[in-house]
Amino acid sequence: MRDIISELVATIRGRRPVWLGLAATGVGIPAVAAQATGTVLRAGQRIGAAMPYDTPLTEALWAGLGAEELARIAAVDAERLEVERGRLAEQFRRNITAPVYSLKNRFAMWETLVYKMGNGWPPDGYYLIDEYMNDLSNRAETATAIAKLPPGLQAKLKAVLFTIDEQFNRLTAPGGGAEFDRWNQRRPAGIPAALWERRPIDLPWES
Repeated sequence: MRDIISELVATIRGRRPVWLGLAATGVGIPAVAAQATGTVLRAGQRIGAAMPYDTPLTEALWAGLGAEELARIAAVDAERLEVERGRLAEQFRRNITAPVYSLKNRFAMWETLVYKMGNGWPPDGYYLIDEYMNDLSNRAETATAIAKLPPGLQAKLKAVLFTIDEQFNRLTAPGGGAEFDRWNQRRPAGIPAALWERRPIDLPWES
């Protein structure tokens, strides 16, 4: 892991081709360092669907990170890339060069949910409950990914994450999970009760 991080730092600082920086490590992830520096899935974009909403907190956070910090994040993203590749048939794995659920994208997805929640659920005023469940899972997994980073970097990321959480709390209300029980949803083990037991004040899945 340390060798990979060193190569990523050199790549980010020197802007040399990423594949040269990673070749010696044997990690076939030519897009990971580019992802860390900002060449990422467009903020708010989900699998197979473009959701081009601004995510200023996420963008400002990443713009203020240093090369070493970006390299640490890129190493975590590299682990996630292998997880996502591992879910595909062998012939498709080589086509996946960056993780959909990179740490930056996770932040952008969570910030996008809050934006949608506070602005009438654009673009059509509707949001599937399964999408909402995915967002809660994403928030829980974001915390897991952050925990793999050094304490100082964790603190920077958590400060912004908790700011988004505060917005989420203002736009939701205690519900004890009853709203999701009504739709035969059960709380996955990875979603903390603090998220599950709140419901959007403006319910987007009501017809």
